[in-house]
Amino acid sequence: MWGTSFYPKHTGAWMPLKPHHMGVALDASRSSCESKNKPFWIGELQSGHGVTGLRFSVPVDEFDVERWSWLAISHDAKGLNYYAWLPMSCGYEVSGFGLANYDGSINNKVIRAGKVSEIISKNMNLFLKAKALQAKVGILYNIETHKTLACLRAESAEIIREDIFGMYKAMMQMGVNVDFLHISDLLREDLKQYHLIMIPFSIVIDQKSADAIEKYVRSGGVVLADGRLGWMKEDGTLQEKIPGSGLEKVFGCEELYTREIQEQAIDYEDCKLSAYRYLTVYRKTTGIPKAFFNGQPVIVENKYHSGLAIMVGMLIGLAYEKTENRNNLEFLKQIAQRAGINPDYSTSITSGQEDYLEVRISRSEEKTIVFLFNHGDEAIEFDLLIPSNNLPALVNNVKCINADQKFEYQACSKALSIKNIFIQGNHTVVLLIE
Repeated sequence: MWGTSFYPKHTGAWMPLKPHHMGVALDASRSSCESKNKPFWIGELQSGHGVTGLRFSVPVDEFDVERWSWLAISHDAKGLNYYAWLPMSCGYEVSGFGLANYDGSINNKVIRAGKVSEIISKNMNLFLKAKALQAKVGILYNIETHKTLACLRAESAEIIREDIFGMYKAMMQMGVNVDFLHISDLLREDLKQYHLIMIPFSIVIDQKSADAIEKYVRSGGVVLADGRLGWMKEDGTLQEKIPGSGLEKVFGCEELYTREIQEQAIDYEDCKLSAYRYLTVYRKTTGIPKAFFNGQPVIVENKYHSGLAIMVGMLIGLAYEKTENRNNLEFLKQIAQRAGINPDYSTSITSGQEDYLEVRISRSEEKTIVFLFNHGDEAIEFDLLIPSNNLPALVNNVKCINADQKFEYQACSKALSIKNIFIQGNHTVVLLIE
């Protein structure tokens, strides 16, 4: 088995983690395990407030403990280890991270964790066999780029992480699951399961990986890549053309230059996209320019045999993460839709903030589990529509298994509609559809 620690309210600049940050941490770890056919565990699940020296995080309550537990389960975690029963008694983390009170007595966090454990234990086979819906989007994790950034004396690999965050957030808000692909996974034979592969800031590409990308697009796949793709070979030497290793033919363009920017508006169809940090412009060869900066192409699309390759010279994910420009979101959603990807569900919000609602769906043999998370402080009320391909052949019952709640629902041959779902701030609802 393999896994990760999961501390959404630790100390530090990134804390508390946003919903899509938590999703990246969990899906990246899950994908690593699945690529090696190993079970995914949470080695340490935060259960008390973060303390490091004289730095203190925001408090952790019982609803955090419950929500993080179900969030891990919804990402296919098959083991939960709470950290820890007692708060730290000495050292750098003294008084932090405990589930129980300082003296070991129980509190609402203990009770809530116990209820989660009780539900899982009573339905052990259900959750053991549960698996999140198959991802149709893959996001590349290129370890060679991290190595190269260190050799270039770059300040950090933050640029890659934030590019990944923005891409992931867009797919999460679309209602689409994501797998992370290690660069070695590009050599797998089952890449056809992904309708779209996104390549965040990937400045180094070895020849085998470039050949695998070419094969994937040739066979009908869609690839979206951020600028400076394959700037260098894996030994750190400059490619003769960028994108390198023959990928200029796949993407139908060649780089003219890359420049540093702050935030820059880019003309795209009838809207303005945001570029951030770096901007790359291209000379088109066989591709079609789609967005421009000072009249020069910044986004180029190229039909290559049966597939489509899209070069985006603007760090589209990082720009969305930093600016929250909804046009960047709609651009990424549009690319996914063109690749034939449909959302796993749809919601209609009656009240509350949609951005704080997260829906995840798992299948367990002939049953469906729906996890509903309200990551915000305000209550949310909404209707949920799940297409029939994500449901049992015949829906006989919809019940809440973690709270005393009942919902009005209507099932037909095409979809299941659940009406007037109400979730308090920071609460979680787990539904079993049989």
